Amino acid sequence: MFTLLKKDLSFNYFHFIIAIALTIIIPVGFYIEDAGNFAYWMYFFAPFMACVIYINRVCYTDDAPITRMFLKSLPIKRIALVLSKYINAVFILILAMLIISVCSLLLGLTFSLGGILLSFSFLMFYYSIYMFLYFRFNYNAAQKTSIIIVFISMGIAAIVGRLDIAIEFGIIDNAIFIIACIIFSLTAIVVSVRASLKR
Repeated sequence: MFTLLKKDLSFNYFHFIIAIALTIIIPVGFYIEDAGNFAYWMYFFAPFMACVIYINRVCYTDDAPITRMFLKSLPIKRIALVLSKYINAVFILILAMLIISVCSLLLGLTFSLGGILLSFSFLMFYYSIYMFLYFRFNYNAAQKTSIIIVFISMGIAAIVGRLDIAIEFGIIDNAIFIIACIIFSLTAIVVSVRASLKR
């Protein structure tokens, strides 16, 4: 398992650095632009971009015919291959969220534990679908979901901006909502892993 994670990082180190850099640049950009009501958007946008750049690249690399042949020649069980991708996704999401949280506190931007967990839950649910499509079909099938999410996100952002909708995270900064987000994320991962293991 550790060998697979190390392989993913070593093969895609440049994309990992870019992903981490974006989680710093995006909050700084919101601060410079004085985003105001849009500051909450970085909780979703920055982690999503980090995952698209790193996780999607990892999947792209492993989906190459030569890489698939190489992995099949190794004494590695399918469950190890599947779990390594999910661990990568969880790791990059948590790391991105931590960096964004620190940047938010340092820059005086809107900070919300409920908002962070809401974004984490949604992105984990999204990547549960992404990974299922990746393992059941291929990279191209999974990648189409990223394009859909981008357009949906742009549409929501445009509506929020045009209608000047105020986002109040205070109502979700409570223990019940936080626990619900954690349970939802874990459930999505477990269901997706079990489905991905089936050939």
